[in-house]
Amino acid sequence: MNTSNNKLKSLMEECREELGFNYTLLMHRHYESYLNAISEKNAFNAAEAAAVMTDVIQKQQLYKLHSQVCECIIDEILAIEFVPEITDLYRQLALSYDIQTKFIEANEIYEKSFALLQPYRDSDSARAKWFFASMWYNRAQHVRIGEGVKELTEYTQIALDYYQVINDHHGISLCYNRFATLLPEDMIEEKITLLKKIVELRKDEDVPSAIALAEVNIGYYEIMKGNFDFGVGLMRESTNVIERYTNKRYAALCNLHFAKGLLAANRPYDAKNTCNYAGELLKANSIQAHLHEYDTLLAEIEQAIQKLEA
Repeated sequence: MNTSNNKLKSLMEECREELGFNYTLLMHRHYESYLNAISEKNAFNAAEAAAVMTDVIQKQQLYKLHSQVCECIIDEILAIEFVPEITDLYRQLALSYDIQTKFIEANEIYEKSFALLQPYRDSDSARAKWFFASMWYNRAQHVRIGEGVKELTEYTQIALDYYQVINDHHGISLCYNRFATLLPEDMIEEKITLLKKIVELRKDEDVPSAIALAEVNIGYYEIMKGNFDFGVGLMRESTNVIERYTNKRYAALCNLHFAKGLLAANRPYDAKNTCNYAGELLKANSIQAHLHEYDTLLAEIEQAIQKLEA
């Protein structure tokens, strides 16, 4: 326990250096609450406090540091006892592993989490259902060995079922969006129908980013239908909203998607500028999981420009 404490102290000092004033503003009191809970051997309070402070680290895109802090804290809490609330730490840890392309490690975390949560599967607790939903949704984000669209669609459906039971509009929207991306490319109208469900679901809520995430994809599919000007305009407007209201990871991915749309709309020079900007965001924020996608798209854009100039 002492070794773990010393390691955590060192990691928290690193957090302080990385976050600066934000550490004091957003993390310090939760770290103090965590330490008090650990000293009192209160696993529930420790997990609740830890999940808040690790979420801050993850939102700063410090994924390696986030993983190390989560690993250390999980070990400390499990040394006391397992509580369902620790699943939020597992959820965050698996996501950080995925972003770092550590898919094997992420899969181990998912499997372990589902096993630990099994006794709570039929619980009436909305919190427990949210844990299941969020873990299955995150599990559906990447193809792993032996998996394909069929498996990812099944994972997304499980997540949606849980989100619908607790009427979590954010989670429901995420699942509709994921379903749209998993449908075959030629099912454009079906994709748009799913995405418009998100707009309808969230239209009376003050969540511009949720609607923008749907509309950036609607814009892309409008481009696929040949509505170039409308699609590009919708993608540009939605991407700007996402940059304003979300984090660098979402901004990078949406710009990467926008670049793909621009290329499809026969605007390769604009596509190259947008793709390079997305690449800068990916590299600056250590979002390794999508660098191959960036490299592949940039090569396609360069090829399109060469043909144009030939």
